[in-house]
Amino acid sequence: FNATIADRDARSATRHEEVLRQAKESLERFYADYNDQKSKAVARNKESEKAAEAARDAASSGNLWERVVKQIDLNPGSTLGANPAKDPKATGKAGKDKTDEKAKKPAVRTKDTSRMKSLLLSLKNDKTAPGALVE
Repeated sequence: FNATIADRDARSATRHEEVLRQAKESLERFYADYNDQKSKAVARNKESEKAAEAARDAASSGNLWERVVKQIDLNPGSTLGANPAKDPKATGKAGKDKTDEKAKKPAVRTKDTSRMKSLLLSLKNDKTAPGALVE
């Protein structure tokens, strides 16, 4: 009886040592991966901080209208979406048949912003425009 108990204790001790060894290896791998990811994140953050600082410095240079034009999208196809709550034409309640309206118009209505973009570009190029001189 004592021999069986001693045998079980020995097997339990070896299993316990194996579990401890695996746990230590797992912890070492975890911390190695963690420190690697942390150092990469620190490097990425430093790079993005430098880029953001350069962009901020570039945004503060030039006249007011140049800075405004840098902030807008000048692609001819880009427009802003209409707000159906404020635009009665966007809701489709003009008294027309809804099936005909859906067939004729796209699903999302957009506003044309090309006039505003052209105005901002002309202000950027106009040397006598208000705000053109930066002191």
